[in-house]
Amino acid sequence: MRAAIDRYDQKLSRSLELCLQKPWLSTCMRLVSISASGFLCFPIYAAAYFVTNSEIPLVKAVVAGECIQLPVIIVLRHITKRPRPGLVEKGDYYFEWNRYSFPSLHTSRAFMLGGIMYSFYHWALPGLLAVALLIAFSRLVLQKHYLSDVICGAIVGTFTSVVGRAL
Repeated sequence: MRAAIDRYDQKLSRSLELCLQKPWLSTCMRLVSISASGFLCFPIYAAAYFVTNSEIPLVKAVVAGECIQLPVIIVLRHITKRPRPGLVEKGDYYFEWNRYSFPSLHTSRAFMLGGIMYSFYHWALPGLLAVALLIAFSRLVLQKHYLSDVICGAIVGTFTSVVGRAL
């Protein structure tokens, strides 16, 4: 079964390579992808946590979700050691675990944030889902992940949003 998934992932990845030939699309996807980057999210989490003295349940849920999600992703990446679809240069990633693709942390973070935000703002579901799916799609277009990586990332993110809200 894994071989069949790998074949499909690689076929889809090759067909999406054409998207990178369009500079405007590549630039847009990079901007979308950055929105779920730890370099952007962690300072925002920290500021919100310390400014509010962690009294806001939304902030607590997001911090809890992130604290659960990151170790899960790191362990899964070390277990699978699945290489990324695009060429990875030696200095491209700061941490060894980040050289691997399965599952997608950006997608997981997007779905985790979306799930937690939904529990506080039900009316925002269409927008939250659209943003999470767009981030997942950007990871495919940018050749950072395969389809199964982003699907598993969405599952991990959804699960951690439930656990984060429960804590």
